[in-house]
Amino acid sequence: MTSIKLSLLLLLMLFSYNRCFSFPDTKLINKEYEMDIFMHYYMPDKNFSYLFSENYFRITAGSINIKHLFVSEELKIRPVLINDKFWARFIHKRTESIENQENLNEIEFEYSPVENVFLSFLGTPEFNKYDIDIGWALRYATNEANGIKITYILTDFDNNYAFHNGSVNLGFSKLYRNIPKKYRFEIKNNRNFLRSFLFFEYNTKAVYNYEDLNDSSKNYGAENKSYSIDTNLNSNLYFDWKIGLDFKMKKMKAEKSFVLTSPALNENYSESEIKYTIRPYIEKGISESVKIFSGVTFIKQDYNIFYPNLITNSFDFKQENIGGFALLNYELVKGSVFEFGYLHNNIDWSKNTDSDNRKENRIKFAYEHKFRGNTMLKFITGWDLDKRDWGKFAIFDGGHVQLQAAL
Repeated sequence: MTSIKLSLLLLLMLFSYNRCFSFPDTKLINKEYEMDIFMHYYMPDKNFSYLFSENYFRITAGSINIKHLFVSEELKIRPVLINDKFWARFIHKRTESIENQENLNEIEFEYSPVENVFLSFLGTPEFNKYDIDIGWALRYATNEANGIKITYILTDFDNNYAFHNGSVNLGFSKLYRNIPKKYRFEIKNNRNFLRSFLFFEYNTKAVYNYEDLNDSSKNYGAENKSYSIDTNLNSNLYFDWKIGLDFKMKKMKAEKSFVLTSPALNENYSESEIKYTIRPYIEKGISESVKIFSGVTFIKQDYNIFYPNLITNSFDFKQENIGGFALLNYELVKGSVFEFGYLHNNIDWSKNTDSDNRKENRIKFAYEHKFRGNTMLKFITGWDLDKRDWGKFAIFDGGHVQLQAAL
């Protein structure tokens, strides 16, 4: 088991640092991107297996369109250091898309003074001290799938100290005018007829000044704050009928201002975004080998970036997206699952002056091979039914060439 974990870590390092492709800014978002409601989506059973496991690795990679990729990888490891008393956790998450490039590495040491109560010290392992976050957590849990956890983190913990001493040799300083913090709240439940997961994270406003010790024209001030919510519910209503809900939301605000003598004044900006996704669905087992998965996806996004000294670069992006889907899963033989589906989407671009409304229709095909435990490999593709979108990927539509894997 140890060798497998080490191999996964090496694989993650390779994925994290070997970036052979680049991603454009928000202006270049492809209109078909939001159509791909399953681009980084795992079916409910697979998703809850990840959420409720101590050790798990999953990755999905697919083409957003002909030019761009989507990559999402997640790793969790919780080895025992002292039986029933002391554990270590390692969490890695990375996402690369047209809109976002996110990377998280977090180490946590967990101690249990009494049964079902856990105290933690955690941090982010960074090469530069001034990028390190540290924090504490309190968790009450009967097992990994049932519990409540509260986390408090000091963001960029060493900034106000390191930058006035050793950082002088690096040629810059960065002084926070406040103490930015991060709060997390997490609930897991896997009892009786209901499986549920709730995660909330709030980043308080961070306000700081950056000073270049060799060139004062590069000095600037900045501030940012954000919060996000991730919720998954799945309930067994009656025999083989299940009903579920996925809800994701994020909101952020940021700005950056250079000093008046700077030639980079055109780079001053203020930025804000709010985006949420709601997906109610039903699952119905027709037989031991056949299951139907169907539902509706609602997506709303409002993104704005404003350059006060270069108005032409300012950008306002709004969209509303409503889509329905119906998937049929058929396990032909044990461990081999075929998936067939239809996806429909109605994208409202009327709030953008250079765009109009758009409807999309696709047929989806997938093959999943299950190995032992949670290990699986899945290939997903599709056929775009709208002739105006046909191009180099006339049959295997660019938005649905995807691989998923889990260990």
